[in-house]
Amino acid sequence: MEVSTRVSLPLIFPALLVISTFQIITEVSGSEDGIAAGALFSVVILPFLFAGYCLARDAEEIKLVRSLLPVLGFYPFVYAVKSPISWFLAGLIILIPALSVRYYRSKDNTNSIVFAFSLLTCLGISNESFIVTGLILLSLVFYAFREKLELQYIASYIILWMFVNRVYGVDYLVLGMGFLFGFAVFVMIHHITKWTPALPKEKN
Repeated sequence: MEVSTRVSLPLIFPALLVISTFQIITEVSGSEDGIAAGALFSVVILPFLFAGYCLARDAEEIKLVRSLLPVLGFYPFVYAVKSPISWFLAGLIILIPALSVRYYRSKDNTNSIVFAFSLLTCLGISNESFIVTGLILLSLVFYAFREKLELQYIASYIILWMFVNRVYGVDYLVLGMGFLFGFAVFVMIHHITKWTPALPKEKN
C-alpha cells in the first residue's frame, strides 16, 4: 500500500538531505569534522522525524513509522564513520525509506534491519580494537533485548556514538547533540511501539 503524503514527506527528508550533502560525506566522513557534521545534520532532521511520528494516524502508517525510526536513528553515522562504510549507510538511508513508503509490507523485520545497520556502522569505526569490542557488545545487546526494539536501538546507538567520539575526542557539544538526537528517537520508538499492539490485526 502507499502511505499518505503527510507521513511520507517528513520521512523522506533525511534521504534528500543525504543526497544534497553527499559531497560533505565524501570529504569528511570518518573524521572529527564528519562527527560534528553528523551531529549537526541529525538535529536538523529531528523535527521531520517528529512530524512523521505525530502525523501517523492509521495502523499502516504507525507500523511504517515504527519500522523507519530506528533506521533513520542511525543518521549521524552516515557522516561520522569512515568510507566506504559511510557510502553504504548513505545508500541505505536513501533507499530504505523510499522503498518502504512506496512498497510497504506488513511483515515486520525491523529488528534484523537495525541489527545489520548497527554491525555495518561498527565496521566503519576508525579503530580496530573498538570494532572488535563493538561487534561483541552489539551482539550481546541484540540478544539480551531481542523482544525490545527501542532498547536494542538506544543501547546500540550509545555504544556506537561513544566509540566514534572516543576515537577523536570531540568536544562535549557535539557529543551532547548526538545523544540528544538518539534519546529523542528512542522516546518516539518507545511510544509508537506501545501503540502498535493495540492496533487492529490484519486479516491474512
